[in-house]
Amino acid sequence: MGSTGRMVSVLMPAYNHGKYIRQAIESFLAQRKVDAELLIGNDASTDDTLQIVQEYAALHPDIIRIISNSRNLGLIGNYRSLVEHSSARYLAILESDDYWTDPLKLHRQVAWMEGHPECGLVFTSGEYVDEAGNPVGEKREEPGERRRCNSLLYSVLMANPVLAVTACFRREAFDAGCRMADFVERGFVTFDYPVWIGLASCSDFYVMEEMTAAYRVSGASISNNASYEKREAFQNGIDEIVRYALEKYGTGNGSSGYGLSPEDCRALLNERLAKHMILALAFNKFERYSYFCKSIDPKAGLKWAVMRYLPWVFRFKKRKLIGTGTVHRLQAGE
Repeated sequence: MGSTGRMVSVLMPAYNHGKYIRQAIESFLAQRKVDAELLIGNDASTDDTLQIVQEYAALHPDIIRIISNSRNLGLIGNYRSLVEHSSARYLAILESDDYWTDPLKLHRQVAWMEGHPECGLVFTSGEYVDEAGNPVGEKREEPGERRRCNSLLYSVLMANPVLAVTACFRREAFDAGCRMADFVERGFVTFDYPVWIGLASCSDFYVMEEMTAAYRVSGASISNNASYEKREAFQNGIDEIVRYALEKYGTGNGSSGYGLSPEDCRALLNERLAKHMILALAFNKFERYSYFCKSIDPKAGLKWAVMRYLPWVFRFKKRKLIGTGTVHRLQAGE
């Protein structure tokens, strides 16, 4: 770990984001009333990313640190390095093409967790923007507490509620619920989703009502790519994260708060198949759609039995997707 002892370490993995990273860094520098540092992991960028971050680090050496990788570690390896360089009490994610819009974001989140030690994660609503920064949608969540139990873990596994750029989380809960070595070994395609799952297993969540951040929807993103093959590969990566979670937590009776029941596990695996079905419909991949339908476990409930044996019903309900070529924000089960 590092030795700065800040209240918050902001983790910024960066690879070839010279076009956007100034806005991301400026949004960090705009934060008020919080003891925070920015850790930038330059993952062997080949554009001007390193030069830009060095410029900012020279101007703000007390709060901006660069961890420059001599070779490309990939997203998870880069995050692992950033976490290892932090000794802060709280962690926040600010990827180098996103930005914050509320200068009191971190202050409010830290203040809540300081007063509520059972809370491991605070997040907010966020805005989706295109590559030029124009609004293209929102992700809104009802504010309030979400207490730890099997239902919180189940809900996070069923559909990712947290837009990463809006989150701040407790390092102690991260260390208790997450194993970065596992993330790297299993080649996870994203960092935030397995972190939320780990935090849900050992702490409460809290949603603030403010809109605090912007997430940039890029055409180059795997989760928003125009290629069916790349999108399906990303979904396969999310499947691996869910399977990993079921291996860890799928041993309870579904009522004790310490695990997921067999029924929960069946429903979660079916939900992943449903995501593949939606994607297949969007790209007119009807043979793939049929394949995933036949893989549904009907024992999970009536809804799933209908999808398994009457696949045309689900296809009719999702008919607007057919031929669109895209399904926005499918990543991590959203």
